[in-house]
Amino acid sequence: MAKKTVGTIDLEWICPNCNNRNPGPQKTCLSCGAAQPADVEFILPERQEISTDQQKLEAAKKGPDIHCPYCGARNPQGAEICTQCGGDLTQGVKRTSGQVIGAYSNALKKEILCPACGQPNAVDQLKCANCGAPLKPAEQIATPKPQAAPVKANPFFIGCGVILLLAMIIGMFLIFGRREDLTGRVTGAEWQRAILVEEFGPVTRQDWQDKVPVEASNLRCETRFRTSSNEYVPGAEEVCGTAYIVDSGTGQGEVVQDCVYNIYDDYCSYEINEWHSGSPVELSGRDYNPIWPNPQLSADQRLGERSASYTIFFEADGEKYTYRTSDERLFQACQPGTRWVLTVNPSLGSIISIQPAD
Repeated sequence: MAKKTVGTIDLEWICPNCNNRNPGPQKTCLSCGAAQPADVEFILPERQEISTDQQKLEAAKKGPDIHCPYCGARNPQGAEICTQCGGDLTQGVKRTSGQVIGAYSNALKKEILCPACGQPNAVDQLKCANCGAPLKPAEQIATPKPQAAPVKANPFFIGCGVILLLAMIIGMFLIFGRREDLTGRVTGAEWQRAILVEEFGPVTRQDWQDKVPVEASNLRCETRFRTSSNEYVPGAEEVCGTAYIVDSGTGQGEVVQDCVYNIYDDYCSYEINEWHSGSPVELSGRDYNPIWPNPQLSADQRLGERSASYTIFFEADGEKYTYRTSDERLFQACQPGTRWVLTVNPSLGSIISIQPAD
């Protein structure tokens, strides 16, 4: 998916020395002056306000801050000398970046109660307005997904299921798997032959407008969803998910959305002249002299596919059986009175195969 940057928000960090909250861009603690250590992560502020300031966005995209190898102070990406101690930043440590901190929310949160005096304070206050104690933000703990309690299988139902499955397998075998050879006599036969007549004329087709043949006529189009793209396409419908915040390593959180671009196009119904299936012409008989139909064709007709079906009637042990085939040679061999070995399924009363008895 394409990633769309909505803007930035100021993150926060908590000084491990005095437990004071500090704005993300602030590189040293506002309370005690200690530099933010490299292992102290940024957190979401209680009030998330998106900024579309271009300079902040460029700073966030520039790259993560670098911690001085001598005094530990944060320095902006691209700096060569520490702004706090003047040390060389060649061996400096880059802050981790790119991790998702959480979902963006513009919902107004409740006031923060001072842990020292209990005074309510605005959510964006870093220190208590009454006693000056540092205010702790609400804990940002990921809510674990509830795990379904394991379902214990009942041995009785398992046993019943196994027995039922075995019974079904045995039943299917008894119905479809049984074979029995009988000697039967041919009592008659019939045949049916058909030729499909194709016609040249208007037919209705449907396709995307850019695939409609130039000779098509009577176009009727409507706009439909065609495909989606992970890259921006002019004129496409942008569909974005919930905004979330990515740590840029600069104290600024980049507010990002994953987006796809739905592309719509004209889908058309049209008419075009082409060869298409018409009605079949059929002949049938109850003899051994099958012939093909010979239809009279007009200028816009032609012969299409041919099909043939031959039916042979048998009698065996007082029962009548029917066997169908498309093999004309086998049909001609099954002359009245000839004897054949019939492999039948006694459960279904159907012939599976035949072969000469002599």
